[in-house]
Amino acid sequence: MMPSLGETMEEGKIIGWLVGVGDKFERGQPILEVETDKTVVELPALGAGTLVETLVEAGDIASVGAPICRVAVAKGPDWTVTEAPQKEPDSDTVVVKLNMPRLGETMDEGKVVGWMKAVGENFVRGEALLEVETDKTVVEFPALVAGTLVSTFAQVGETVSVGEAIAEIRVATKDAGLINDDTGTRDQVLPVVGEKPSAALEAVIPRTSINARVRATPAARQLARRNGIDIAIITGTGRRGRIEVEDVVGINDNRASSVGVKVAHNISYAETGPLGGENFLLIHGYSGDHKTFSGVANQLKTAGHRAVSIDLPGHGVTLIEANNVAALSDNLEIFSNRVFGSKPFHLVAHSLGAVPAVELAENTRVASLTLLAPAGIGMSIDNAFIQVMAAPNSQAQVNHMLRQLSAGSPALSERMIEALYAQLCKGRLTDLAKDFVGARGQTVDIIPVLEGLSQKIPVRVIVGHQDKIIKWQDALQLPPMVSVHYFKGAGHMPHWDQLNDVVGVLTRDIK
Repeated sequence: MMPSLGETMEEGKIIGWLVGVGDKFERGQPILEVETDKTVVELPALGAGTLVETLVEAGDIASVGAPICRVAVAKGPDWTVTEAPQKEPDSDTVVVKLNMPRLGETMDEGKVVGWMKAVGENFVRGEALLEVETDKTVVEFPALVAGTLVSTFAQVGETVSVGEAIAEIRVATKDAGLINDDTGTRDQVLPVVGEKPSAALEAVIPRTSINARVRATPAARQLARRNGIDIAIITGTGRRGRIEVEDVVGINDNRASSVGVKVAHNISYAETGPLGGENFLLIHGYSGDHKTFSGVANQLKTAGHRAVSIDLPGHGVTLIEANNVAALSDNLEIFSNRVFGSKPFHLVAHSLGAVPAVELAENTRVASLTLLAPAGIGMSIDNAFIQVMAAPNSQAQVNHMLRQLSAGSPALSERMIEALYAQLCKGRLTDLAKDFVGARGQTVDIIPVLEGLSQKIPVRVIVGHQDKIIKWQDALQLPPMVSVHYFKGAGHMPHWDQLNDVVGVLTRDIK
């Protein structure tokens, strides 16, 4: 049956089957991709078996509870049986430990992103118990049998080795052996090379190739589709040739993705910290990327908050280009809705990132807005910095310009500078620089928007007295409801020069 993969889900769209008719699969193996009202997820097998017949095809919409396929179950109950949770555990139950599952061949440990069930709450087979972040992605781990969550050992944000106990659950005694048995049926369900299906299965196997569908993660498939890339031409580097996001990014102008970078709606980003804290969205400035906020993100994580740092259009490994200032806002609203849902978030932006940030703040549920050395509050600008970073002549020239950003020595290694130089030499910022700076200086003005926002949400601006890129005195023109913080020991990168003070401002009013 089409499962319920979220409280608000009433139907799901079939993206594609990950196993072919006649293929065997093991318990926990993804068998199809489903698009819900929130995201695209892989549906894992609730037991070992064989796919006998598909009742829906790619592109079909199926209501929750509607039949979607027939399977020959190798072990365990028929999947079409709907199990109702018991309000009171009967006498034939036992409490067993639930271990961190292995959700991929390369997975050695998993990070608990969140528990989907509360202690004492019942669950049915196939219902999501918790979200786990692996070395590849974030997935929901389903209950393999019906039961009750008795206690949790692993807290949100905690990283646990595969096989280590993460919870205790009460299940029927007859099901106790199925909880952590991730190897017992594996030999029975893996196909043998050259093995022919039974006569009964041959009757329902189409004569088209079972393996015609390209194996790819949902994120990789979405990224390829939105960029007009034929996913069939991409060579996958994942498990069994599975195409990952990095493979799609790499096919586009040979851009290599940073370790840990994810992609949503063509915006690349990195996130850290638990889901239970406050949400922060960090937007870098001109010629930067998400790594410029790594210090802030790490401190927010330590304080128990979640930090999402993005690469703006035209920057980093984000695929969208930005030929003008307005394009910096492309996809940001839909991206924030995808990442944060309906939850409000604190928006932090640096330099030119202030321009898309204020537009985003006007259209989304922003709890507060903090701008660091923002562009758009005056006309002053170091035009030489803008032009050199748009088209540098040498790595040494980039290194010199980076020294203008900080009141001290920027904490960038030679390798990082080399990578930045290679990125800037692609010329992605040339048109943006022409649009951003004119003959008289900056061409953008965010003060009128800030005046309106400051009447609705807390708006803060941090400027450094040693800023060599813009004049800190421009902040004197800000509306009276905007709180301005002057850092005497900081340059154009206050979050580099006075990290603790910046984070202190960001979290001061959070209880």
